[in-house]
Amino acid sequence: MQGRDRAIDIIRGLCLISMAAGHVSGTVTDTSILNQILHLPLYVDGAAGFVFLSGVSVALADRGRIQRGASRAERASWLIQRTAFLYAVHIALTIAVGVGIRQASEAASVPPPNWVAPLDVSLGGLVEVLTFGHLVQFADVLPLYVVFLFFTTLVVRFDSPRIRSAIPAISVAVYGISLVRPEWSALHNSEGDIVWVLGTWQILFVAGLAAGSRWDELRVQLAGPWRRNAVVLGVAAAVATLSVRVSFAVSDSLGRPHDEAWRQTIQDDILTKWLLPPHRVALAVALGTGLYLVVHWALGRWSRWLDPLAEMGSRSLRVYLVSCLAVVPAWILAGPVAGPVERELAVLAVIAICLATAPPRTRFKGSPWSI
Repeated sequence: MQGRDRAIDIIRGLCLISMAAGHVSGTVTDTSILNQILHLPLYVDGAAGFVFLSGVSVALADRGRIQRGASRAERASWLIQRTAFLYAVHIALTIAVGVGIRQASEAASVPPPNWVAPLDVSLGGLVEVLTFGHLVQFADVLPLYVVFLFFTTLVVRFDSPRIRSAIPAISVAVYGISLVRPEWSALHNSEGDIVWVLGTWQILFVAGLAAGSRWDELRVQLAGPWRRNAVVLGVAAAVATLSVRVSFAVSDSLGRPHDEAWRQTIQDDILTKWLLPPHRVALAVALGTGLYLVVHWALGRWSRWLDPLAEMGSRSLRVYLVSCLAVVPAWILAGPVAGPVERELAVLAVIAICLATAPPRTRFKGSPWSI
């Protein structure tokens, strides 16, 4: 087994920056130029990479336990502990943000923002939080991990060759059914809007599990002789994509938006996030593969410059929680009266906080894979 793959941590760090920029921009304003550049919501955002890499991380961590002689019961026990921990974090984060925003809006005598519903601190409100019925717009990815890890625990506990061989077919079948009947596996926010269709997003997590179980072999394949040409093509495609995205951002910032009907069609019908249609999965896989090749190539040239991103990725849960909590003061300070300068500064401030959350202390000496 090869050593830790730092490229995974770096990509995870990029996903965290993308998500953090999207979180603060969605609360302060929708027209931040930095968000348009870093978050790339019209293409593939950080959540897709984060879900896939979580599956990879689970598989790598589980494989390490197998090599140390852990039994199925011990492996399942570790997974259920992680599931319970993330579930508790989801509850605490949802309550903290809901109560914090309510108190802040009351103190400032302004209405609460539209991205979080007032949290009813009662038995009914607590039940909503416990059953994922009360979701905060930018802190709603943890329920995905709770559900996916819970089912992974069942698979590990009752592991057998027959179950392992059936998982890909079951995952594809669930994905297809969920495309037709998304309401069967949908998570809704307090307003009743669909936030995630679990049955479609699970295919990225399952794919990550499959990739992580054979990661050493995949690394060899990705380092093949075709890598240089793929990197060149990937960089060219990224530059072209970024150019289009920047033109959108600048036009919006100057008050000259593009045709809204055309853009809405792209956003809702072609690249919709909550449903994750097949072409969105294909985009995520293509971009993720290209990004891995570029990062792997860059590691041989600018390793020290990439260390901060890798440190963020190795502590992904901590950085994610800090980025979510940082949105509250960002909204208090800039949200209600955000101007062009304030909204860009808010994005920069949250990214800086995320970078400061993971200082380079361990230098990758066996830090556990973040999940």
